Amino acid sequence: DHRWFYIVSGLAFLTFFIFSYFSYRKFMYPMLDLGLFNRHMWGMVRGDFGPNTLKMPTQLNLLGDHSHFILFLYAPIYFLWQNAFSLVLIQIAALVLSSYPLYKIALKYLKDKRVAAGWLVPYFMFFGFWSGQAYAFHEVFLALPIIAWALYFLLEDRFKQMLVCLALLLLVKE
Repeated sequence: DHRWFYIVSGLAFLTFFIFSYFSYRKFMYPMLDLGLFNRHMWGMVRGDFGPNTLKMPTQLNLLGDHSHFILFLYAPIYFLWQNAFSLVLIQIAALVLSSYPLYKIALKYLKDKRVAAGWLVPYFMFFGFWSGQAYAFHEVFLALPIIAWALYFLLEDRFKQMLVCLALLLLVKE
């Protein structure tokens, strides 16, 4: 029974969602990241990898401008819900999902499910996460679950799985 983990991570998801939803609805996000990535994803699900129309016409396309290959894994979600806020939800989900391997690590060493779940509270309060949420979407957040699982596999001496995670990390940013 991991109810405390579900409570802490559920409250974190809800808190990030409320913050992001009202920021989105009140136009408090800078257009740059959310608009650019929304345009990238919109083109990707249509097979259009040309220049991003929100940038200068001389800018490179999605595959040449930072090469965010990890976005291909999230394209099916965006295909189902083609809205800029879907990217924000993907980012929140990646952040919250990254807490599970950290919870497993804490549980291994602390032996108490409530205390292990409590260790996630400062994780979710990290200023960098809130600062990142203030800029709507950035693909770097998608690396969080991969990094967390790589750390878990490292501590469990499961090096093959850790190497898979490290290989997936290469897809996040050029």
